[in-house]
Amino acid sequence: MAVERVYVHRRFRLDRGVLHSVAMLVAFISAPAYSNQTSDNQSDMAIASCQHLLETGAPSWTPLSSDLTDTALPNSLGGITREAYQNLRGQQGTKISGTLADGEEITWTTIEVDETVQAVLISTAHESLPRAMWQFNDQCQPTQHRQLIYNEEMQATELRVFNTDDGTLSISEPLNPPVPRRTELRDTNQPRVRVAMVDSGVNYTLPEINNRLARDPDGDLIGFDFWDNDALPFDSHFGQSAFHVIRHGTGTASLLLKESPYAELVAYRYPRPDMTRMTALIQHAAANRVRIIGLPLGGNKADQWEAFANEARQHPDMLFIASAGNNGRNIDENPVYPAALDLPNLLVVTSADDFVVPAERVNWGRTHVDYFLPAEQQKILNFFGQEAIASGSSYAVPRAMGMAVRWLIENPSWGAKELIAEFARRFSDGMSSRYVGGGYIADPLADDNMSVELIGVQTLTREKPLSDDPEEHVFKLPLSVFVLHDGWTNEQISQSLLQAEELLSQCKIAFNSVTITALAVPDYLRDLETGSARTLTGALQNDSEFKPIKVFYARDTLMARPTDGASFGDGNTRRRPWLKDSVWLMENIEDPGIALAHELFHVLANNGGHSRMANNLMQSRTSPDNIKLLESQCTAAIDNAKNNRLLFD
Repeated sequence: MAVERVYVHRRFRLDRGVLHSVAMLVAFISAPAYSNQTSDNQSDMAIASCQHLLETGAPSWTPLSSDLTDTALPNSLGGITREAYQNLRGQQGTKISGTLADGEEITWTTIEVDETVQAVLISTAHESLPRAMWQFNDQCQPTQHRQLIYNEEMQATELRVFNTDDGTLSISEPLNPPVPRRTELRDTNQPRVRVAMVDSGVNYTLPEINNRLARDPDGDLIGFDFWDNDALPFDSHFGQSAFHVIRHGTGTASLLLKESPYAELVAYRYPRPDMTRMTALIQHAAANRVRIIGLPLGGNKADQWEAFANEARQHPDMLFIASAGNNGRNIDENPVYPAALDLPNLLVVTSADDFVVPAERVNWGRTHVDYFLPAEQQKILNFFGQEAIASGSSYAVPRAMGMAVRWLIENPSWGAKELIAEFARRFSDGMSSRYVGGGYIADPLADDNMSVELIGVQTLTREKPLSDDPEEHVFKLPLSVFVLHDGWTNEQISQSLLQAEELLSQCKIAFNSVTITALAVPDYLRDLETGSARTLTGALQNDSEFKPIKVFYARDTLMARPTDGASFGDGNTRRRPWLKDSVWLMENIEDPGIALAHELFHVLANNGGHSRMANNLMQSRTSPDNIKLLESQCTAAIDNAKNNRLLFD
């Protein structure tokens, strides 16, 4: 459609360096339009074109210097169209398209704010196949340059990313490489469960992924690319631009494989061009004995998932686990598919945050979402084989799949009906009825045979009593101290407890007899995280009349808002009661004794607020200068702690 607004463009002159580059390198344009060769000439022509667009408001693919007449240029633009532009992120501007005499297609896209150009994107294509892309700022300085390389079958095989300062190649990303052979021999005695992940594919060149992929007797991958219809399900997803590849499937697959050593993965690249191919995908999975299919993807159009729904009903024993999506909405009211489909063998999951509610931006829905579980700040392997952190409902899928795989190892005859029933038996606790129909899966790694062992016990000893007056009234504070990480030394722990007790003595509070217990726990329980803490504290139940505050000397925190010390009382544990009356100190905390007193006082007072008074222990930042407590603070904390049976006379 026509553009009705008037656009204001910034005007400036090309500097001599740009003109020289154009003069020296303009001859590229006579090369075949389908060439894979990288050309600095092309980049300089793009710079000149950006300048011309901002100067005149009109497109051009011609050098701006009038003395460049020695090369015949196919530069006459035909079929120019101009239309308003808006992308999914709400950016607006103008899109102008044209075709050169040799068939080269060129598109200029401006991104504008308040009718002022902020950026210009120029892309070229041949027979609708994208070739190269440049992005410039409002001064036509290049900020991105990318190029796609094709094979003889005109399949994109490589994405090249160039340095914008000198034009040298920065990154070369493969798009469809051959599959390497397995580098590790498979242990045929180890039980396996064959599962599938329908995503953007996987980077099967990474040994960590490659060695876990399902193969046929000839060693060929069983997985398939239903987007390109070939046997190379390589991790690549093209969003709005063919020059920006989204890598997603490697991350979801790596989380599954990390949490489930028994899983043998069939990797699928989903059929974005034709979702009716989901029929063939499910049939392929069934023919290859796939028991569980993960679907960490979705969309808003129900008709795109009709073929999937029809075929899924034909395989009632196959369990499908789908993500609820990441739109920040209730999918009972505004559906996302396939999560909103009514299928008896479909389980839908989403991600919970540290407060046991749906995490920011993820979807929920009491009717269409079954469970939520911790899927924020997950450690994954990214496309490049590097450890990364990822969050969202997509990562709830592999975590739920890993649980189902473990149950199938113990119960190989189970189908989808039995697996779904097992989820309900374990996790339908009613805590999450506002958001999901089932419940909260606090710890997907929890195992029925998991052990928490005591490996060392010591008692806190004092060199001298807290008070010289044996008749002075002291409130007794029971503590249970647990050491989760061997980075804490016995001396550090004892000194921090003694210093904390000395600071709390301002309120006439002294620790009751303190036992310090070192624990041997699975590695992931060494860190503070809402869900896994449920497993840990559940193994440390205390049935005494007075519930001692639990103090954990931990390794680190996996909370979304990381702190070196954390405390949990009535006020911040309504939906996570297993954390109530606990204090956590991380290994690298400064002034651990002062920090411990600070966090204990939060619990005693049941108040997460901080003081602004100078030198007060309850300032937001602990330090050796902030150690004082007022009588009024002590009175409030003691009254609350006695009511909550944390202190006794």
